[in-house]
Amino acid sequence: MGVMKQNTFYLVSILRQKREQIAARWLELIQSIQGSHYQTFTIAEIQASCLTGIDALLEWHERGSDQGIERYVQQISLKRLEQGFDIREVIQALMLLQRAIFLTVNSEPSGDAARVQEAFFELDDSLRMMVSQFGFLYSSEMNRSLAEQRQQARSLAEENARLYQETHNRLEESISIQKITSALLQERTLEEVLNVVCSEAINLLGAQGSTVFLLEEDNLLRVAYSVGPGKPAFQTMPVESSFTGKAVVLNQAVFTNQARDEPVWFGTTSSSSEADVIDSLLAVPLKSKAKIIGVLAVVNKYAPFTPDDVRIMGLFADQAAIAIQNGRLTQEVERIVVMEERNRLARDLHDSVTQSLYGVSLYAEAASRRLASGDFSGVSENLQELGTTAQDALKEMRLLIYELRPPVLEHEGLEAALQARLDAVEGRAGLKTELLVDLGDRLPEQIEEGFYRIAQEALNNVLKHAQARNVKISLKASDHRASLVITDDGTGFMVDSGFDKGGIGLSSMIERAERLGGKLSITSSPDKGSCIRVEVDL
Repeated sequence: MGVMKQNTFYLVSILRQKREQIAARWLELIQSIQGSHYQTFTIAEIQASCLTGIDALLEWHERGSDQGIERYVQQISLKRLEQGFDIREVIQALMLLQRAIFLTVNSEPSGDAARVQEAFFELDDSLRMMVSQFGFLYSSEMNRSLAEQRQQARSLAEENARLYQETHNRLEESISIQKITSALLQERTLEEVLNVVCSEAINLLGAQGSTVFLLEEDNLLRVAYSVGPGKPAFQTMPVESSFTGKAVVLNQAVFTNQARDEPVWFGTTSSSSEADVIDSLLAVPLKSKAKIIGVLAVVNKYAPFTPDDVRIMGLFADQAAIAIQNGRLTQEVERIVVMEERNRLARDLHDSVTQSLYGVSLYAEAASRRLASGDFSGVSENLQELGTTAQDALKEMRLLIYELRPPVLEHEGLEAALQARLDAVEGRAGLKTELLVDLGDRLPEQIEEGFYRIAQEALNNVLKHAQARNVKISLKASDHRASLVITDDGTGFMVDSGFDKGGIGLSSMIERAERLGGKLSITSSPDKGSCIRVEVDL
């Protein structure tokens, strides 16, 4: 047996005779590695791995076969990779095997130091081969794992990109709907609302035209507003015999990208110029409180209509229907207000101006009779009374004129309107007036209108009842609140009795303030004048 074979025999005998001791030493050394993944393993798991590694070395040195080493290395490379090990941790544990053998052998007296040294040289070579194989397999497995991870990352990135785009699109849609809703809520008249609905529907889908139909009691769709091409040549059409009417019949949105083949408006396909420009159409029911009030039709999208367009327009139509109903209610309220205002003016004309003019005619007739009879002594008295009555009638007429919304309020704002009123009415009536204003920009139209009407009613009361010499109006606004204060130095009154009388407009002023979302307070007492304060949040 050669020297190498003797050394091999000696090494094998050490590994075989001291297998358990070497495994125990190796386990202790591995456990001493600070911060290692091995510390999460049980002793039994580490010991089994150590014994497997020693047996792989025995197979190599006894039989000259590296299959055991390859199996061992492959096993731990795969397992440790899955367990999240760093390559340095595994190599460090493998190199500790040499030290474990050295400590085991060195703990007992040795007969031949030279032979032990040669055996360790050979062990060093085998361990280097084991580490080299492990590094190769580890790198291969890592590359395979990285390739899988890259593919997974690529797939995940593509999915994330899709989800991001979808989320982005939904966010853009939500922002658009929010902006449209805000725009709709700002409009007051029905015509303004319908214009916004049609225009924004076109912008939202990238279409060419749109029409709002309102459903009438006789099951007809009436054109309420239209923007762009495709406007129907008629004002009404039956629900049952048109593609647009399907939205009402089916109670859901319908669309076609071959509109030329459909009776989109009326019961039959038409050769009119209006029908010829319609290539595609999306009709969405407008519903308020689950009741269909009409149809929003959008025509000629630059790309084909899709189910996603149906979803978007469904969201839009819900907001549009609310705005349209509010516009219709506003229109009806304004009509009622106009009728009430006409009736009130008629009553005021009858109760005040008409009576004054009747008095003028009586005094004029009396003066005429005295002149005819030659009784000149009473003519001067009659003329004086006629002049006084005419002045009263003129004052009443000025009040009635200013009961109407003055153009200056709309064009120049509340400050200018109040000053014009004070100059034209109170100033001419002999009152000393003062207007104090501390505003930035103009107040919202609704607040300006409300403040003017309250001030108007209060000033009328001052003229008719207060017998005042001075009247002052203070108008202020901050970032969050606006206030209107009217004070006079007149006779004053008991506030409770003023409410009971109901003839000086206190209730109407309070109602106007409440409609603005504000609060009106009144301070007054006999011979102490009056103060009316209105505060509204902006």
